[in-house]
Amino acid sequence: MRETTGVSITDKYIRIAQISSDKGNVVVEHLIEFDFPGDASDILTDKKFLLNLKKEIRKNKILNKAFVSMPDKNVILKDKTLPPVRKQEIFKLIESEIKDYAIFNHENVSLGFNVIDKAQDKITIIWAGLKESSLINLLRFFKHIGIKSRAVIPSNFAIARFIGQFYETSENFVIINVDDSVTSLTFVKDGKVVLNYKHDLGFRDVVNGTEETKNNWVGNVLTTITFVSRNRKIPIDKIFLVSQQGSPEKLLPFLTARISYPVIIPDLKTLVEFKNEEDFLRVQKTGGSEFIVPIGLALLQEKGQNDPLFCDISKHILVEKASTRVKLMATILLLVLVNGLAVYFYPVLNIVLQNLSRNIENTDKRIELVSKEAEKTEQIKKELGSAREELNTYKNAVNDFQNKIISSALLAELKSRLPEGVELNNVSVSEEGDISITGVGKSYRNVLDYEINLSSAKYVRNASILRMSGISQNVVTFTMSGKVRVNEEK
Repeated sequence: MRETTGVSITDKYIRIAQISSDKGNVVVEHLIEFDFPGDASDILTDKKFLLNLKKEIRKNKILNKAFVSMPDKNVILKDKTLPPVRKQEIFKLIESEIKDYAIFNHENVSLGFNVIDKAQDKITIIWAGLKESSLINLLRFFKHIGIKSRAVIPSNFAIARFIGQFYETSENFVIINVDDSVTSLTFVKDGKVVLNYKHDLGFRDVVNGTEETKNNWVGNVLTTITFVSRNRKIPIDKIFLVSQQGSPEKLLPFLTARISYPVIIPDLKTLVEFKNEEDFLRVQKTGGSEFIVPIGLALLQEKGQNDPLFCDISKHILVEKASTRVKLMATILLLVLVNGLAVYFYPVLNIVLQNLSRNIENTDKRIELVSKEAEKTEQIKKELGSAREELNTYKNAVNDFQNKIISSALLAELKSRLPEGVELNNVSVSEEGDISITGVGKSYRNVLDYEINLSSAKYVRNASILRMSGISQNVVTFTMSGKVRVNEEK
């Protein structure tokens, strides 16, 4: 009989489950739950909390190696169709898509992926991404409490493994996973996670919200399921409702009032055995939905990399590339030198340099904290060296731009014509006078207003939107192009 451990972190709780299993019979050895004292991001500074948690782990003789999960709001999960290429090439192709997500702006990103389907001319994958800085904080946290992370798995995969273990999975189903501030809808087909959608309404919003909020939540869920079922040809037979805040029965009436699918709340006490009576009594009161993720993680650890639901986010690192941003920095710095605008542009330059330096520091920390095979550590070291080399090319890039003078009025005008709610992330100008702009706005209307404002600009012509993408209800990323207006009046 083998024992394994899973640890889940949500917006408000850390939960640990240690199980033993033999021939499909699962026994819960220990269940531990701790409330975070305030914001989860500050737990590393709360020495009392860390000490109490470490004592509890030792008292229950929890194994020091575990599969772990992060809060859903911190993880991006996305499906993608690619040509049949090697594994390392897949990571490079994912990198081109990551830049569309504002959450990863100017950050190193940790990645993992699963192959969903293979054909002669294409493969379909589902990839998971997490900020490298978030991963570093997670690893530091586990180091403080005496647990080593064997893999960082999205909670959706852990729930899918739990349901696959205890329920009939020959049919397609969807998991509604509700955390405090977000709701994730995960679609499972043939035993694999194939799609994931995230909505910015969570347990707190629905239970404590107005009637309109409740209707919006159910409407989002129903619309998503209907869209996937019809357009992606994934007919749904069952819905499994899981709440990371506990008490999923509080959400059930809102769903069953408008959704015709059968909705199942997994009842832990009927599915597993319990070694400790205290754990059994706790689950009897709540149903145990909140412990499904750590138990699912422990089940995944038992099967390891051979499990089709194994997706380790800490498997690969994409280092923020300095080279393209160095060119932008050099251009701006030249304007500063030529036009004496150091005070105006210093904050921009300072932030850029801080981001690049922080990425290198994170990679250093990762080498120290992540317990991986030597081969993987060497790969990270190579990426670290590459990042340093790119940062060192900054001085050379400045020299390359010494003969190029661009009026500072151009940048000032780009900023002065920003509508309320729109911010710029990057502005670059080529030697041919082509302008490239990326940024974020609060709505599509805001972004369109910016294009309209630039149509009458004195130093910019042919400004047009190339792409707009809605990340969430109040975040729209965009890319624009234009030309420098030289030696002419508008």
